[in-house]
Amino acid sequence: MRLFFTTYIALLAVSFSEKITMQAPNVSEEEQHSTSIPKQYKCDSCRAIAHQIYNSIDKRKSTFGNGSIINEDDAIEILEDACDEGRYGTYGLSVIGGRNKLTGPGIPVPHDDRLSSSGGFITMSGGMWPKRLKSRCTAIVDTIGETKLVEMVLKSDEGNIAQKICTLVSDCSVRKGKSDRAPPVSESGDVLAKLKSDLSKQQRTILTHSGSGEL
Repeated sequence: MRLFFTTYIALLAVSFSEKITMQAPNVSEEEQHSTSIPKQYKCDSCRAIAHQIYNSIDKRKSTFGNGSIINEDDAIEILEDACDEGRYGTYGLSVIGGRNKLTGPGIPVPHDDRLSSSGGFITMSGGMWPKRLKSRCTAIVDTIGETKLVEMVLKSDEGNIAQKICTLVSDCSVRKGKSDRAPPVSESGDVLAKLKSDLSKQQRTILTHSGSGEL
């Protein structure tokens, strides 16, 4: 089992006198070794899977045509690609807001002052996450059905497909008056762009010092 540490730094202009600190995730035995997705990461895991399903189907829209009957063999092939373990190699845990959070394509990163001031975060990817997400993706496909799932995606847009899939399979809860909605996949976008925007607002300036600074 391999673990990879990826450091995301959004650094537009930082004073040499300012020290950037980033915290690596401190994982429990369950987070590191369990073959199942820990409960606290189920919703974000589903958002990641919905993102990959949407992208896989979106690339092959021409296969189905407009209003045509969905061929089950085509649907199976495309969803097997969406659930391929190789698609999930960049997902892993990061420390955001003082706690571990699953991060990767399709998972929104919340605004956090501590994240903005530190300038980035470390993601511990690999390990059990690709296998967990592949397994959960396959289970979601089996629950909804290949043809029905493809039809659902074709009738939806990128902004609401995660909400539809994840509430249907009960991975993201919906409460009266309040829902644990999967935000539009497009909102996750480029994590670095979010961080750059935060730093830009702080109007940081590179300062030249006669002494040495520490980053």
